[in-house]
Amino acid sequence: MLFRSVVAAAHNRACYAQCFEALHPAYLEVYLRALELWWDDPTVANPILKLMAELVYQRGARIQFGSNSPNGILLFKAASQAVVTFGSQILGYAPPGDAAYSHKYKGVMVCAQIMARCLDGGFVNFGVFQLYGDRSFDQALEATLKLLLSISVEELMVSHKNCKRWFWEVMVVWCGWSLSFACQCPRLVYLTFAPFLFPRFFSPLLFS
Repeated sequence: MLFRSVVAAAHNRACYAQCFEALHPAYLEVYLRALELWWDDPTVANPILKLMAELVYQRGARIQFGSNSPNGILLFKAASQAVVTFGSQILGYAPPGDAAYSHKYKGVMVCAQIMARCLDGGFVNFGVFQLYGDRSFDQALEATLKLLLSISVEELMVSHKNCKRWFWEVMVVWCGWSLSFACQCPRLVYLTFAPFLFPRFFSPLLFS
């Protein structure tokens, strides 16, 4: 996707601001609508999700909006909408066995990547959403968590190495960003995640 390459080349604040202003709101709304319609087509969904992952990537402190600017909130809301739109549809979708990675796992990986970068990017104050009763943040966290839980430990063990890397990163960022969130996670979450996060300890139990 051309826009993704352009955003990736924006290495400073001025260039990134120009890219964001060019994309938001007109083009991003089109992309999000396309994701809503063709979420099950990896040639459409995966490039759009990758574009969102690049947009929220805080490379070299390039994402720096003014204190009075709403752009940080708008950027996260667009990313949240992409994650929730894809997540709500793909959960009930059973892709063909030979296309599981491209049709599902890759999208799940990129959604986790989007959330990890948003939480670690420092371009938005997430307390604003709770203050004004906006559930965009909660919905994005819940959607990503459900996506990760929808893949079994056995599937994760043999999946693409990047999936493992972003799975680990998003959990570290979540727990580091919000201890209360980590403490409120159901017991099932830890029982599912622990074997993957510590495979050397749990693999004999899983595959014996």
